[in-house]
Amino acid sequence: MNSLANIAPLMEGVLEMMGDMKESYYFSHDYNARHDRKLVRLRMKFGWAGYGLFWAMIEVMREQTAYKIGVADLDGLAYEFQVESELISEMVTFCLSDEVKLFDSDGEWIWSESLLRRMKHKDYIRKLKSDGGRKAMAKRWGTDEPKPLESEKEPDKKVNYAANVNMREKDYNTLITRFGDIATGRMIEILDNYKGSKGKRYKDDYRAILSWVAEKYKDEQEKEKRRKTNEYRTTTAVEAKVAARRKLTEEFLNT
Repeated sequence: MNSLANIAPLMEGVLEMMGDMKESYYFSHDYNARHDRKLVRLRMKFGWAGYGLFWAMIEVMREQTAYKIGVADLDGLAYEFQVESELISEMVTFCLSDEVKLFDSDGEWIWSESLLRRMKHKDYIRKLKSDGGRKAMAKRWGTDEPKPLESEKEPDKKVNYAANVNMREKDYNTLITRFGDIATGRMIEILDNYKGSKGKRYKDDYRAILSWVAEKYKDEQEKEKRRKTNEYRTTTAVEAKVAARRKLTEEFLNT
């Protein structure tokens, strides 16, 4: 039995290493991220090249232990991405601006709050699975069952996600899973603006989002879709008229 007990830590380490290998292929990315208003502003200023650089930096952040990039490492990233250092610097400065706030920085490190939220949730789930694996391994090899780590206990305390919006982290993660990061951020913004302007207070902001904010966000998206469709039709009609007039002018000049 002692020999079997000695194998348990080794097997646990192997399984953890396999989990790390699997992790290297994981990255969560909203399929409609290109429509996010902040990323649209980024594309307007830097084009698709800026969009690509943004996600390349997010990928690099994902690879780091703390999910952050050192400010001193920007020149190295420019070399890795094969772009000018000035472009990286200008793009990062824009992403840090209040206009888009895609990145945050303390002067030494640069990070994405959106990525941190996603990875905090994923790391929590991973710890739960890891704890479950340790318990199963302990049972299999007859060792003592490990006690749950304090860091693995999901807190019930509410967290501020905006000036006027707070909810439990597990409720926030439920919104992320159900609606996606972009939609959740916008719904929090809608609720924050409403509560701030009306002086309204809710016992449970999470329930408020589910009860009416989600529907308001859906209406907002549908209106935006109709606006873009009408804008496209108008542009197409104008282009058709211009083309027709150009053709008449050319025919007149050729007669």
